[in-house]
Amino acid sequence: MNTTNEKSRLHYLDLLKTIAIFCVILYHSLTVSGNVRSGSLVSYFNYFIISCLSICMPVFFAVNGGLLFNKSFHLKKHIRKMAHMIFLVIVWDMGNVLVKATFLYHTADPASILRHFWSFDAGWSNQLWFLMALFVLYFFFPILKATYDTKKHTFLIFTAASLVIVCGNNMLLICTRLVAFLFHAPVPTSDINFFNQFNPFRGIYGFSFAYFLVGALLVTHIRHLSQKLSFMLALILYLASMLCLTLYGVMCSYGQDTYFDPVWGGMETIFVLIGTLCIFRCSLAYRYSEKRICRYVRFISDHSLGIYLLQSILADFMHTALSHTPISGNILINIGAALVLLWICALLSSVASKIPVLSKIFTL
Repeated sequence: MNTTNEKSRLHYLDLLKTIAIFCVILYHSLTVSGNVRSGSLVSYFNYFIISCLSICMPVFFAVNGGLLFNKSFHLKKHIRKMAHMIFLVIVWDMGNVLVKATFLYHTADPASILRHFWSFDAGWSNQLWFLMALFVLYFFFPILKATYDTKKHTFLIFTAASLVIVCGNNMLLICTRLVAFLFHAPVPTSDINFFNQFNPFRGIYGFSFAYFLVGALLVTHIRHLSQKLSFMLALILYLASMLCLTLYGVMCSYGQDTYFDPVWGGMETIFVLIGTLCIFRCSLAYRYSEKRICRYVRFISDHSLGIYLLQSILADFMHTALSHTPISGNILINIGAALVLLWICALLSSVASKIPVLSKIFTL
């Protein structure tokens, strides 16, 4: 997952990948309470922080789209990558389930283990959904790339239509939940496909398509975006959009009488779309130098895939260990623990990528 060669390397993408993978680890290992129904100010603050993490996967999809669409395409190499994705999912699915069954959940039931292999259950290997969603994007990519290269106007229309379908459908859901909440009616707990079978993204991660396509345009026109949107305004808009997502999540939590996850429940919202665009703009302020922090950012970026795969196992152990300590409710402790885990995963991935056999399961 290197960003490109040195001369054409887009350093702001290194920063974006580093921010995104840190947010993923923090989200997966969090032990603080975001139960806003408790009424405590700390829970509201924690919930806002969790909402801010919602841009992690949209940023990853956008970065992947920006890199893929704006470089040369080779079909055979592309097909080999798709086959390697399947290989990675199988290997890491088995690794996740066997390790967690042995050391975390202490189960030896063969039937249960086999079921977890296939179903990618939460807490087992469900975090591999990203690679499977990326595989679907890669499947359609040759057609999308040809359109991007030769029919840019058509590509732009398709991207806009994808955003309308994904975010538009979610906006209707937001309005439905808001009306139900205001009139003290039951607030829908599950997503609603308002477009029914006219929705081409039904049954798949539609938001991954939207951000993947947006990423292609963002990388091409990022300088134009920076001229229209200042750094400070982008930062303010990001915080405002995350605050709106927080308020939406609070409404759903109270209306549904359960915890509403602003990360999973937020990726299709207009709030996260705006937040992702603003994070891209803010990242342009990053300037690479030979300072240690910049070398760290590049190091994390170069090993982001390996880190993601490793944290799918280690973050659960971190969460379990941290939750049994008296400081588990401290958000600063959680952030510090996530930084430590990020660095551990990066070092392990770096070492593994230098070993001929192991490198195959840490790189794409």
